[in-house]
Amino acid sequence: MRKYYWYVEPLDPHTNEVISEMIDESGEEMCEDKSLHYLWRCNRKIINLLKRGKKKFNLRFKIWVQEGNGKIRKFNL
Repeated sequence: MRKYYWYVEPLDPHTNEVISEMIDESGEEMCEDKSLHYLWRCNRKIINLLKRGKKKFNLRFKIWVQEGNGKIRKFNL
């Protein structure tokens, strides 16, 4: 069974503030695009909540995923 790790990258201060109220673990991570990104590590449930509230709460973010010990890559919504 493959294990997946989910990350969200806020694209503005408002989104960062909302996410910070939901998630505790964050930091800079090197991603597949060979750049450092400030990501919040979360579970799939949080990703789904953010997607559902994207328009209603004016949230701007990118989703990233890591399969096992692989590289963190952008996940297209």
